[in-house]
Amino acid sequence: MGDIRIRIYDSDIVEKSNLPHQNFTISDVGALKVISLCNRLWSNTDKSFTDGPNIILDPSPWDIRVKSDLDECDLVVVAVDSHQARKVVHENCESWLDLRCLGDGYIAIDNTVDTSIVSQLTPNQESQSCQFEGAIESGNIQFGYMSAAAHGAQWVIQSLRIISGEDNAQRPLPQISNITFGTAARLEQGITDSNNEALDSSVSPHIHSQLEIDKMVKSGNHDSIVIKETLAAFAEKKDWISLWSLANELGREVSILYDQELTMWVDIGTSGRVELSPPIGSLTPYKLWIHTHPRDAYWSSTDKDTIAIYSEILDEAIVLGHDHFKRTIKSDDQHFDFLEDFGPLSRWTDEIICEYSMSEVSECQ
Repeated sequence: MGDIRIRIYDSDIVEKSNLPHQNFTISDVGALKVISLCNRLWSNTDKSFTDGPNIILDPSPWDIRVKSDLDECDLVVVAVDSHQARKVVHENCESWLDLRCLGDGYIAIDNTVDTSIVSQLTPNQESQSCQFEGAIESGNIQFGYMSAAAHGAQWVIQSLRIISGEDNAQRPLPQISNITFGTAARLEQGITDSNNEALDSSVSPHIHSQLEIDKMVKSGNHDSIVIKETLAAFAEKKDWISLWSLANELGREVSILYDQELTMWVDIGTSGRVELSPPIGSLTPYKLWIHTHPRDAYWSSTDKDTIAIYSEILDEAIVLGHDHFKRTIKSDDQHFDFLEDFGPLSRWTDEIICEYSMSEVSECQ
C-alpha cells in the first residue's frame, strides 16, 4: 500500500462550548477545527517510525455542499450532521460510512445498506448537536459520539485491509447501537443475509385463553410466547384497555414495536421501565412504538430521550395509561404543537390525552 492521505473537511471554528465533549483545549478556541486537529495529530505522531506508508494530513476548511467540494478518494467517513454532505457522499462515492449520534446512541450507515433505507434515514433537516439540549449546562454529557468514533475507526482500518487485499478483513456491520442497551438493530443491507432468519424473534398476534394467560402470570413466566402473542393481538385490535390491563397484571411495563413491514416485536420490561429495543432482524424505519406506564400516560424524560435517539427511524409513538393514552407523530406541519422547540423533538407532536372510549386513535388527533 502506498501513502495514505487523510483529508478533513470542516469550516467550523473551535468554541468554548465544544471543550467539554470534543478533543480541543482552551488554546484552540477561535482556531479552525481542522487546523487544530491536524496539528495535534501531527505533533503526536512518532516520526521515527518508518516501516509502512506515510500518513499525510490535509486540512480542508470548507463544508461539503456539492460534488466539487469533495476531492477524489477511496474511502469517505461522514461525521458531521449535514444532510447536504451526506447526500453528496451517498450519491457520488463508492465506499462510505455515515455516522450519526445523539446522547448515548449512534447510527452507522454504510454503502452496503439498502438504498431505500438510506434515503429514509437522510431527511432534509437542520443540523443538531450530538448532546441533548442543556446537557453541558446540567453536566449530563453522554458519550454516544465516542462509540460512533470507535465504529468509524474500526470501519476505516478494516476497509484499508480490504483495499490491500487481506482476505480475512471484515468491516463492522451497519447498525443502530446504544451504550446503555447495546446493539439495537442491524440495518438491512442490499444483499440479504441468510442468517437473519435464525435471529427472527418477531411475534404473531394471537389471543390465548384466559386460563393460559393466568397460568403464565401466576407462574412468573412473563416473557412467555403466550403473554407476548396476546399483547400483540391486543395492540393489533387497538384494544388498549386490555393491553394495559395485562401489563398491569404482570406488574411490568411492556413495549410493542411495528417495523417497516408491520412485523410485531414485544418486549417485557421492569415495573418502572421499558425501552424501545429494536431487535436484530427488524426492518427500519419503524412505523409505531407502543408502551405502557404503570398508571398515567405522559412523555417521561426517558421516553423523550428514546424518541429523540430514534427520531430518524421512527414514525409514531403511543404511551398507554390506566384509562387513557397519549400519541405523538413525526411531522413537519407547523400547525401542531411539538414536544420541544428545538432539536429532534421539535418534529414530534404534543397531542392531547385521549380516553379509551375513543374507538380509534385517529379520532383523538
